[in-house]
Amino acid sequence: MEKIKTLSYKEWEKLSNAKDKQEEFKNILGLTGRYILGDTAVSIENSEILGAYKHRENGRDFYYIVVNILSKEHAFAWSLFEVLTNGEQRERDKQN
Repeated sequence: MEKIKTLSYKEWEKLSNAKDKQEEFKNILGLTGRYILGDTAVSIENSEILGAYKHRENGRDFYYIVVNILSKEHAFAWSLFEVLTNGEQRERDKQN
């Protein structure tokens, strides 16, 4: 898990008040493409409130913004999951 930034209070306010949270999440992190917004408990050791993290698994990128620390190893976060077509997934699999 890689920490990519810490959201400012202004960014957090904009995200939490956004009508389209998924698009605002993407804008804050500079992402394009297709993603699905969710929330989850996630394993992030020594996470920080409003820390933005990236994780890559099976050729897909996952992004998290920590909103509550549950323990030293776990946090509750808003998440973005990259959506790939079958063809895109096959191409990523070849690269990995």
